[in-house]
Amino acid sequence: MVFFLVRPRRDNMVLLYSDLSMTDAADIAASLKEMRIPYELSKGGTAILVSSQNLYEARMNLAREGLPRDSTVGFEIFDKTTFGLTDFTQKMNYRRALQGELTRTILQLNEIEAARVHIAIPEPELYTDKEKPPSASVLVKLKKGSVLTRGQVEGIVRLVASSVEGLSVDNITIVDVDGNTLFSGDDHSQTGSMTLLTLSQLEAKRLYEKDLEKSIESMLTQVFGPRKVVVRVNADIDFDHKEQNTETFQPLPSGYGVIREEARIRDVKTSTPSVSPGGIPGTRSNVDIGTSSSVGEEGVILGYRLDDSSGSGMSSEERTEEVAKYEISRTVEHTVKAPGVVTGLSVAAIVAAPVAEDRLEAIRRSIGAAVGINLDRGDSIIVEAMEFAVDEEKEEEDKLTPIMDEPEEPKRLAETVRKNLKYIIPAVLALFVLVIVLVILSSRRTRVADEQAAYALKQAMSALAAAEEGEDKTKPAEKAASERPPVNPEVAARIISTWLSENRG
Repeated sequence: MVFFLVRPRRDNMVLLYSDLSMTDAADIAASLKEMRIPYELSKGGTAILVSSQNLYEARMNLAREGLPRDSTVGFEIFDKTTFGLTDFTQKMNYRRALQGELTRTILQLNEIEAARVHIAIPEPELYTDKEKPPSASVLVKLKKGSVLTRGQVEGIVRLVASSVEGLSVDNITIVDVDGNTLFSGDDHSQTGSMTLLTLSQLEAKRLYEKDLEKSIESMLTQVFGPRKVVVRVNADIDFDHKEQNTETFQPLPSGYGVIREEARIRDVKTSTPSVSPGGIPGTRSNVDIGTSSSVGEEGVILGYRLDDSSGSGMSSEERTEEVAKYEISRTVEHTVKAPGVVTGLSVAAIVAAPVAEDRLEAIRRSIGAAVGINLDRGDSIIVEAMEFAVDEEKEEEDKLTPIMDEPEEPKRLAETVRKNLKYIIPAVLALFVLVIVLVILSSRRTRVADEQAAYALKQAMSALAAAEEGEDKTKPAEKAASERPPVNPEVAARIISTWLSENRG
């Protein structure tokens, strides 16, 4: 017992670091040895345990040494200036640092366990039309049971695109360790943007359906009770974004529009028949024909009159032209149709039988009014009464499940015993040793008492024998009494009384 109580007890070991690489684990173990801090390795060498008393001291000392060193290299690569590096080496170091910093930033998300970022930056070309844009790819490893939402994926894409100069969102690809493409884009299409849009649309559609299902189930549960109703909703949603320009021309009630421009032209022409030339040869004698013009009202030219010296008969020609331009009334409309219009609903509900037909019809009307069923649009609603696999007895068992789960308590007890086995075994051994010691002491006391009783009985028998024979052996008896060991009077009296009673019998 003293050994087990006095021996040094091992301190409670707590986790120092986990998910370490082999290199970091080896460096940390070497540093802990130098600091004379006991440690233990677990999880295949990827985790290190130290005593709770040395936890914070070890972390501070390791942080001073820069441990654990992450496998990714950030901008600390430029902390040490090295002369003689080529331009290619400087560019590669910058790319490594940028990839490492992006990896560390992405690892801040709770759902991501590990990540790798690869950036491709082409060399600049002499001609801009031959230059290739930079691209990036991200590989992520999610924690067990974790899923990246659409917003988180889009956030990673925007983060990487904003961190690299000239990097477009369409040139980023995100893949998980299972090979699932979370985001993809290229130079000639909007695949990346469409992927995000499709994920958003599917998420909005599912949320809308779930909301309707919960609404219907909560309503019917008030009537039939829990676990008596199953509802599923399928919604057809139009996510098309439409813009429409409409231009309509409408005449006035009179049938004509408003006069915009009007023109009226009247042309009168008078001429005489041709005559043979005469007189002195020359131009004057041939063309000397008098001409005159007349102007009518409003400044309209009526025509020309040709005068002939011969006075022969004249002919006239008149032409009138009117032009009117009307302004037609019109209506211009610009309509933008927002996406997310519900074009159809399908609702299926199953209730626990038996349910009368008139009651099913009432349920259909209630569901239709609750979710807005439009039969003219093609919506459908089905309500059926069926026997459920879980009956009332099963429900009672389910209610008692928390109580029946008490058998897990022995598991907890066994786990507790297993953890404290190092303390239980010494206690059991100490108890066993104590029992053995007590048994030995008890048997020894019993043996001594028996020896004393036997010796007292022998002395009593000899004294009785001497009394019967009338021999005076007082002196030898006194001498023997002085030589014999002390006898317990109570034991001797008890033995003598027992012997006398037996002789009397």
